[in-house]
Amino acid sequence: MPPQAGRWRRLRGAVALGARTQYVVTVGLVPLTMLLFSQVSLVSPVANALAIPIISLVVTPLSLAGSLLPAPLSDGVLLLAHAIVQMLAQVLEWLGARRFAVWTAPAPPMWSFCWALFGTAWLLAPRGWPHRWAGMLGWLPLLTALPSSPPPGQMWITAFDVGQGMAVLVETHGHRLLYDTGPAYSLDSDGASRVIVPYLRARGIAELDGVIISHSDLDHAGGAMSLLENVQVGWLASSLFDGHPAVEFQRESHRPYLHCTAGQSWTWEGVHFAMLHPLPASHTDIALKPNARSCTVKITAGKHAILLAGDIEAAQEAQLLARSAEGELAADVLLAPHQGLCHPLKDRLLGEARMAGHACFARTTVSRVVFFGMTSTPTRQSS
Repeated sequence: MPPQAGRWRRLRGAVALGARTQYVVTVGLVPLTMLLFSQVSLVSPVANALAIPIISLVVTPLSLAGSLLPAPLSDGVLLLAHAIVQMLAQVLEWLGARRFAVWTAPAPPMWSFCWALFGTAWLLAPRGWPHRWAGMLGWLPLLTALPSSPPPGQMWITAFDVGQGMAVLVETHGHRLLYDTGPAYSLDSDGASRVIVPYLRARGIAELDGVIISHSDLDHAGGAMSLLENVQVGWLASSLFDGHPAVEFQRESHRPYLHCTAGQSWTWEGVHFAMLHPLPASHTDIALKPNARSCTVKITAGKHAILLAGDIEAAQEAQLLARSAEGELAADVLLAPHQGLCHPLKDRLLGEARMAGHACFARTTVSRVVFFGMTSTPTRQSS
């Protein structure tokens, strides 16, 4: 056999061994990654097939050579290695940004996880094992579970415990809306990355139909960028100023953005959403503080309603009461605006409620409020 043919055979053998190893690692980790992260990467085999050879065969030798060569020869070698890593990172980032890059499903129950482990073991059995492909059937309960949702005409409301801030998830039978994104805790930590995104992943929710950011204060908009970068968002509505990073990100992503304006309304599966504030002139009134422009939304499902008012202040509350028809502000629950103070004006808002069970919740103490049909079950949790 010619030497060249022997080298090609060894190369093919090495590639085949690497492919088999990648296959075993990818398949074997599917149940565990679904259990821990509620998602599995669909592009990781391609990413690893690109990254591992480039790093092992090109970048690492160049880096070692750069560390051994004297200056200025080492500079060019290290710059070349750095340029290759940068190009590789751009390709991997592009792959990771594809909508098909990640498969998301709700966190699996233990029986589903164990069944998937059995299927994985069957799939990775030695050559000659009968019907190895049938092992993929063990993944079906793990990968095909759908997020739970309320029946048509009903809504689920989840108020996240994000500390001093606000974030509320509204779910109908077929849609999901997030109101506010929680606070910014530091330069690299916020309510969305710490609380909201993990919750959505655990529920198997990969996309939000809409997001409303009431105003620009960091306790309401601090998690906006983390949310937009990690969750698919259909449309964004807010009272944010043009040039705000969240607004620019949404526009650059070619997704709808609009200013909150009183009079906007829509209905999802029998659940009605009505924007009550701000007025159109508020967006051009530079004298108004961000609080005064807070997007105020009333959400009604059957006989139940909730009022989300951001940080609307007393003057705007008075205007809202004055221009609203009798009963228009009727709500069972008001998530208290502006530091969670239930002052007399808010009592007037709640005074329009149709049911005796209405309540004013300070947003720093509410953990979860859920409406199922005709009943409301608010629960409190200290922060």
